Amino acid sequence: MKQHLQLLGFEVRDLVTKRAGVVVSISFDISGCVQGYVTPRADKDGKVADGWWCDTKRLIAITDKPILVSNFVEIPGGTRLPAPPSKTAP
Repeated sequence: MKQHLQLLGFEVRDLVTKRAGVVVSISFDISGCVQGYVTPRADKDGKVADGWWCDTKRLIAITDKPILVSNFVEIPGGTRLPAPPSKTAP
C-alpha cells in the first residue's frame, strides 16, 4: 500500500499511453485494483484538460520530488453532521 501512496504529488507518465500529469488521488478498490487520478498540466492558455484514472503499476514518476503533498491535517471549521438516513431499495 505504501508504494502506491508514494506516488501522490509526483508528476508521472503512463507507460502505455505516454500521457503525463500529477497524481492527485489514489483509490483502493475492494477488488484489489489500485488506481491514481492523474491531472495534466495546464496548456499555454491556462486550460487544464480532464484527468484520468490509471492503474498505479502503469505509472512512473518523472520528477525527483513531489510537486505538492498534503500533510493530511484536519482543517478546523465546518460542522460534523450525521449522514442522512438511507433509503430502502424498491
